[in-house]
Amino acid sequence: MGFESNAADSPAAAPAWGRFGAALVTSALLLVLSTGCTLMQKEPAQPREVQAGTVSVTTANPDSFTPVPAAQRETKAARRAWVESLSEHLADRVAEALTSGERAEIHISDIRRATAMSGANQEVVPPRIALTYKRLSPKGKVVQSAARTLQDTSLQLKGRRYEGDPLRYEKALVDDWVTREFAAVSK
Repeated sequence: MGFESNAADSPAAAPAWGRFGAALVTSALLLVLSTGCTLMQKEPAQPREVQAGTVSVTTANPDSFTPVPAAQRETKAARRAWVESLSEHLADRVAEALTSGERAEIHISDIRRATAMSGANQEVVPPRIALTYKRLSPKGKVVQSAARTLQDTSLQLKGRRYEGDPLRYEKALVDDWVTREFAAVSK
């Protein structure tokens, strides 16, 4: 048995195949990039729902949330990631506060992230979270419902609970609210 050669393997065919191959690779790469860009531009129109046991957390479109200062610009993907993380934290905390069989439905309409002020004093502008919620009994009766705007100016000390977490102030704010709000009817 001998070695069989293809016309494309000949030295004369190499430059033609090289140009064709490069054009083919370039076209494929452009197709992949344009498809990827299209996919990145398509974002869900419906709010994301996070489940944690008996708690449902929905959010308004994160793009409509209070913008971060110009010095701290973020991508849409980064914003959606921290909104999802904070929603999961909220769902977990509320689920822990509920009694057996209870449910809660929470809708976050706005979030303003905590922001560090530049300067010598290194103060933090506290976060603000606007939400509405319903707490439901095991039989589906509304036990509690309200619209709340969570904000705490003494948050700088409380942020130490989640040291190193980029959402430390927001998570501390959520923890304090859940303790206050859900203890009133809880256990």
